Formats: sequence, structure tokens, C-alpha cells
Amino acid sequence: MSEESFSLDPESAAAAADFLDDRSMVLRWLVAFLRHIDKLPGESLSSWRLYWSDEPGAGCVLAHSFRNGTAYVCAEDGFDFESLRGMFREDLLPERIIVDRATADTWRSSSPGMLESAGRSLALQVLARPRDGGAAATEEIDGNVFRAARADEAGALRQLEGMHCREVGLEEIHSDFDSLIEAGLVYVVDGGGELAGYVCSNLSDGKYVHVSGLYVIPAHRGSRLGCVLATGIARRIDELHGADALVDVYSDNAPAINTYLEAGYLEVGEGLETRYHRDTWR
Repeated sequence: MSEESFSLDPESAAAAADFLDDRSMVLRWLVAFLRHIDKLPGESLSSWRLYWSDEPGAGCVLAHSFRNGTAYVCAEDGFDFESLRGMFREDLLPERIIVDRATADTWRSSSPGMLESAGRSLALQVLARPRDGGAAATEEIDGNVFRAARADEAGALRQLEGMHCREVGLEEIHSDFDSLIEAGLVYVVDGGGELAGYVCSNLSDGKYVHVSGLYVIPAHRGSRLGCVLATGIARRIDELHGADALVDVYSDNAPAINTYLEAGYLEVGEGLETRYHRDTWR
């Protein structure tokens, strides 16, 4: 595949979104991204590359973010995974690859080398909260209430995001909280005069809205604020979009999974994240 194979034009994006719609749960956020691509600012798209192959029986979507060094892949059984090797080595140099379980299994059976060369592999669990699901309720606990983030809290949220990334072993993402808050996509809970936790919403793909970044600072863990955030964001998504909230969690993160289950989420899919050393593709 050549560099010319990559495009983010609306027609290619719509076709790629349709391909993903029935095949991927881990990449539901990418379905929404592609469906709304004509509404996204150019600066947001400049760090992305999209490959879309509609070859019958061997289709593939590959979206790569240079901003976080991650390649997201979904492919059919007949796809030639070896064709990705040149792009990874010469251009993309992914630090992470994220795939659904079905794509991972197919990839390993046909061309195992790339996934097996990862320095670390992490299983992912996808959970969704049905619009009518879950007995848990957004509630007030010692004055902590689920609410939309304020513009003057962007700096504090960046600090929480940095703490979150360090805990899970990732480089800081540096989200644009100013824009996210302005768009009404960030929600928080307070505790002891400080932000105790936050969660981010996303664009709707028509069925789901991906939830990301749910984080409660260590001093407030065990207070059920994670459940407050998980339930509150699901209810807000239902109100605004008429869609189910969806989240992906590392499978070994039992506390987070239990928080979502307590908030009424159900297990709906599996995936895999592979992490690579910087010189793997050299």
C-alpha cells in the first residue's frame, strides 16, 4: 500500500464508517469520528491518516493518529496483513495498535509477526449501558454532584489527565479541554473543594457514544464517585443523543470494570492493545 492509499475525504470516511458499523465494538468512537468528519476542524484532521480498502472479502480500515502514535485496525478474514508492514516501518511507526478480538485472531493466524513483536499486549473489555439499563442512579454523596465542567477548570482537568496517563503507563495525551468544555463534552464531580474526578463524552455514531477518560483521584476512591460519573454520563448521553454509552477498559482493571457493571453497563465486546518500543519498526 502506498501513501496515496490514505485519505480523509468524506466519501471514503462514510464508506469506512459503514464497514466498521457492523464489525467493531472497540472502534465505535471511530465510526462517530468518520460520520462527522465534515464537521471537524481541519487542524483536528491534520494529524490523522485513513486507509480504507473495500476489496470484496478482504476489506480493511486503518486509522492512524500521529498525535498519540496509535493505529486502529479492523479487517476481514481475507485481508493481507503483511501489506501493512511497509507502512508501519516507513511512515506510521505506531507505538500502539488497537484491534477488535476478531481482527486480532485473524491477524495472528495469517501474519503473526507484527502482533507478536509487541513489547506488551493488553486485553480490552468493551462495556455498554443500555438506555433503559442499570439500577444505579446519579446521586449526591457528601456534596459531590455530577455536573458539566466549567471553562475555568480546564487547567485542573489537564492535571488530572496527566495523573491518569501516568497510572496506566501512557504518555500524556494533552487533550484540548478548553474546546471539549465549550462543546459540553466534559463532566466532573467535586470533593473537598477540589475536582475529585471527571469523564468525557464524544460524538454519537447513531447507536453509541463512546465514553473516555473516566478518572477519580486516589484520595476519593472507594467513595462510589466512579459509579456516579459512569451513570451520570450515560444518562446525559441518553438525554442528548438517544444512544447507549459505551466504554473500553483494560481487562485486568477489575475495579474499573466492577464500577461500570455497578452502574448498569454490560459486556458487549473484546479487543486487544499492543504496545511497541520506539525502535521496533526501524
